[in-house]
Amino acid sequence: MALQRANNEKIPSYHLSAKKFGSEKKLAKKILDVLSQYNIDIIFLAGYMRMLNIVILEKYHNRIFNIHPALLPKFSGKSTRKRT
Repeated sequence: MALQRANNEKIPSYHLSAKKFGSEKKLAKKILDVLSQYNIDIIFLAGYMRMLNIVILEKYHNRIFNIHPALLPKFSGKSTRKRT
């Protein structure tokens, strides 16, 4: 639905997954390629439920914002890592 809406509005959009690229490392490279293509300097994550690869974290150090739609930690979602 989100990809279709972006397409309807002529907003560049991508569906990138480790399954598609075969490994987290290849996925991270593709993510960095896309971000570079559009000269992205700040990343906002909305509902992104995966860990970002270290190469992305290093390149965008202090320029990544995670917007979580739930009250943490009580409503963190399925399969979320719990801090101890």
